[in-house]
Amino acid sequence: MNYEIAKYLYGVPYPYKFDDALNFIKSSYKNFSLHNGITFGIEYKIH
Repeated sequence: MNYEIAKYLYGVPYPYKFDDALNFIKSSYKNFSLHNGITFGIEYKIH
């Protein structure tokens, strides 16, 4: 990720570090387990 993307995202730190990603995964899993939320992702595949 670079600053030109991060500046439009609410609550996403820049620079985005490994610990930030780990915390995001943990909180997403917790919210899903507690039925408080679902996190969707988009995977970009190059053919």
